[in-house]
Amino acid sequence: MSFKNSSLSASRRKVLGRGLDSLFSPVSEHSHQKAQKNPPVFMLGIEQIQPNPHQPRQVFDREFLKDLAKSIKKNGLIQPVVVKKSGLKYEIVAGERRWRAAAQAGLHEVPVRVLEQEKADSSILALVENLQRQDLTSVELAQAYKKLMESKNFTQESLADQLGIPRATLANQLRILNLSPEVQKLVLDGKISFALAKILLQEKDFSAQLKWAHYFIKHKTRVRKAQQLLSKAKSPSKEQQIKSWQHQALDRIRDIHGVKGSLRFKKEGGELSLRFFSDEQLHYLMDILIRQP
Repeated sequence: MSFKNSSLSASRRKVLGRGLDSLFSPVSEHSHQKAQKNPPVFMLGIEQIQPNPHQPRQVFDREFLKDLAKSIKKNGLIQPVVVKKSGLKYEIVAGERRWRAAAQAGLHEVPVRVLEQEKADSSILALVENLQRQDLTSVELAQAYKKLMESKNFTQESLADQLGIPRATLANQLRILNLSPEVQKLVLDGKISFALAKILLQEKDFSAQLKWAHYFIKHKTRVRKAQQLLSKAKSPSKEQQIKSWQHQALDRIRDIHGVKGSLRFKKEGGELSLRFFSDEQLHYLMDILIRQP
């Protein structure tokens, strides 16, 4: 298992804005600029480092950390942890899982890079790092967006600009928070996919959302099938819409009054429509409806 820093494609970098690379200023604009782009790496005692309170990731997979710790114990920590000065300690900006795994591996020191204070808005940087690694569940991502908007007074547009993502993408992601807390937990635990969760948003009732979520899990329902099931449940069948006696009544309206009628049923009640082709027909129909018996 290799944990070297994988390169992102050009298109991926463009979508996610400048990313972490641009946050490290070059030391020199002259020779060896590429090599001097990042501040030097130095070793720091593992107890001198503390987690980022703004870390959007809520779930740290134990098996992943266990495997990573084994690799670190065998090969060392190849990729430095990015930190910023915070009082007497250093706060993690990027690389909390590596730091946790290094502690599990029994390391007393880890390689770090220290981010410049003026660029160290850890809440945004931690989110950018996880975005670039595609490393968060949809719920964690939405909650991180919401927390940033509330704490920094960001609008959707300004936050999207900060992160370098389309506003529509951010707005679509935030919709997941309209699910019940129980369903959000299922998404967070990886039991319900984001695609299925979006389908559940069609159901406004929280108890119904949870009922459908458990059904999808139990039957391992695919997205297309889930959409069909929910649509069918929310719309009456054709057999329920028009019954035999209702067809006959519409035919009689047409024969007696010379106008075509139609019925459309909804979840509660429905609509009776009468089609007219002239002002005279309209007056005739309205006269019938308002005429007292």
